[in-house]
Amino acid sequence: ILGLSKSYNLQGIYPIVQGRYYANLLYSSELGEQQNIFKELLIQCEQTNKSEFFFELIPTILLLKRLDWITIIFSKYSEEIFEINEFNKLTHLGILQVAQALLHIKKGKYKKADSELKKVNPYVAFDSYIDYITLFFLIAKYHLKEEQPTIKKQYIKLVNQLGFKIFSIDLLEHYFE
Repeated sequence: ILGLSKSYNLQGIYPIVQGRYYANLLYSSELGEQQNIFKELLIQCEQTNKSEFFFELIPTILLLKRLDWITIIFSKYSEEIFEINEFNKLTHLGILQVAQALLHIKKGKYKKADSELKKVNPYVAFDSYIDYITLFFLIAKYHLKEEQPTIKKQYIKLVNQLGFKIFSIDLLEHYFE
């Protein structure tokens, strides 16, 4: 989303939309700007429902491979993020569990990551999120180093089916680099 204003007044805007705004800003900004945007969104989230605010931000941060930011968010707002309303409960829970699994993998805690992924069922998410969560799920499963050829085939098939070019083979194979 080119031309997205970096100084938009978000007062009174629904928290999910606020999070989407910051997700788009992060994704469309240069590396140097992203850290400042992240600091700003941490300030902005203090005034709103964190569970809803981070609903679309967490996947974007995962795409940017900024697990350090996920760590900050989880350490500051874990209780509030997991206070999920019924509207998006299973969808939101799925992406949060995948994010936790990726954090565990990064720390070398493969049993914890595997345990977290066993809780994830992308097929109970909203239809528009099933494939999205599945792609992140497959990235995490791939890095557990079990059945990598099978997981890679599933990932490639889904990416080709969806046309999500950002979900490249490089992203799958080198997520933690």
